[in-house]
Amino acid sequence: RALCKAQLESAMESESLVDLRMAIRFARQQGIEDLPGLGAGVIKEEELYIEQLRRRAMSILRNHSSSIAAVVSVVKVAKQRDWNDIAEEGMQRLEDMANEATGDEGVACIMKIRHLAEENSLQAMVSIADHAVMVRVHEAESTR
Repeated sequence: RALCKAQLESAMESESLVDLRMAIRFARQQGIEDLPGLGAGVIKEEELYIEQLRRRAMSILRNHSSSIAAVVSVVKVAKQRDWNDIAEEGMQRLEDMANEATGDEGVACIMKIRHLAEENSLQAMVSIADHAVMVRVHEAESTR
């Protein structure tokens, strides 16, 4: 019991998700569900897991080689979890991708964004893609 408590306290102090999960698992394997601090450890584990997911999401958005599908997926998950800051950054990233795309590849990029956004019920992204298409149409008409 003392070992479990010490492991849990150490893991809580270090804020290591892996260590915390191991300490919680060990305590449960030992049948010590009433260990002081176990509830707080489980809550801390969830907080650390959410922080890790948020960092991964931001990493995908900030990686300029991320695919359109990856960025759309991040936006979808961010909206589901009410991570508005990440959803907004993802929307901005998609808008930048649409605006930076040129020529035939640009149109294909915009259409892919629109298709994935529609498929994932992300209406704001559909609107961004529609606007980008209209800008391209206007540009094409003005060069004729």
